[in-house]
Amino acid sequence: MYKRQVKIIQSLKSDEIKLKLLETIQSEKNRLKIIQSFQDDNIKMRKINTITDEKEKIKIIQGLQSDDNKIFMLQYIKEEINRVIIIKGIQDDNIKLELLDDIKSELNKIQIIISMQDENKRLKAIGSLSNEENIIFVVSKFKNEEIKLRAIKKINEKIYESYKELLIFNKEMRLGKNRKTRHKYKMLGLPKNMTIGMEIEAEGEYGELLPERIGYWNVKQETSLDSGKECTSPIMYDTDTYIYQIYKINEILSNMEMKITQKCAGHVHIGADYIKTEEGFKELLELWGNSEEIYYLISNKQGELPREGIKEYATPISGMFEKCYFTKNQTDCFIEDAKAKQSNRYKSLNLLNVNNEKNTIEFRLSNGTLDGNTWIE
Repeated sequence: MYKRQVKIIQSLKSDEIKLKLLETIQSEKNRLKIIQSFQDDNIKMRKINTITDEKEKIKIIQGLQSDDNKIFMLQYIKEEINRVIIIKGIQDDNIKLELLDDIKSELNKIQIIISMQDENKRLKAIGSLSNEENIIFVVSKFKNEEIKLRAIKKINEKIYESYKELLIFNKEMRLGKNRKTRHKYKMLGLPKNMTIGMEIEAEGEYGELLPERIGYWNVKQETSLDSGKECTSPIMYDTDTYIYQIYKINEILSNMEMKITQKCAGHVHIGADYIKTEEGFKELLELWGNSEEIYYLISNKQGELPREGIKEYATPISGMFEKCYFTKNQTDCFIEDAKAKQSNRYKSLNLLNVNNEKNTIEFRLSNGTLDGNTWIE
């Protein structure tokens, strides 16, 4: 009955009638719903102090139409985090900039700064932050690369120069100016019709500043790492222009002070369409199973031991596929059976992408590296 009564009062168009009926409602929860439904800010502001719960008061203040009224009501909110919620809802970025001085916690300041629509105002606002990690986080949210570059210059001159080089590379890729490599290797020595791909993992606080794309490569958060990023190549072929990209991406990540740790891996993909028959997959797994221990030893730079997490993220598959059946009269029987036995992608050789959208065979043995020569080798 009370719920229906409250809904009826909420639906009324006249604030004056609502105001009279409000006095008949005892429940604070129901009073809150009615106060929120008032059209007139002044009535809401008069009645807000009849609500005792500060979190509920915020809901009313957030619903005020005027920024000036929201600012006026801040004086009645004691908890800083609750004031931040109200400030974030203010439309005028200049007002947000002024109110930042009254906020003590940097984490709370960050919330307000990120809520600003005008990135030039955000650029001014980062001057209120002292912790570099917090500044980097805010700057990482900039969409305008020109303003972002100006912000990076305030953080670190070397990273600023490196980021400029990154933007030049991106522009070259957009314009199709794919340079030829002048490094040690010009080619991989693979068949022309074999497609390849790479996933580079690295850690570093400035990784937060990396854009979502470097050239044709995708950049995303790598949750298994501390401040980690994963850079994924496009589908590549064994050509000079793609070899140049491999070197350039590693150079950019190094210049952005990204590091390789024991957690970082290097994954290599080969297009599964290179193998035309089930017999070919069967032979691949037989060869792999017979020599897997050797592959673990030779998949990294000379003298480098496999990383600590290799048993967890690239476990051996030897012996796993002996019982996979092979029937010539049915299509894809062997490979689908092998995928079912694999169960998850954390194997030295991962077949789960075969016959799906990616359609690749993934090799997960290698340690992470930012050395272009090592990647190619």
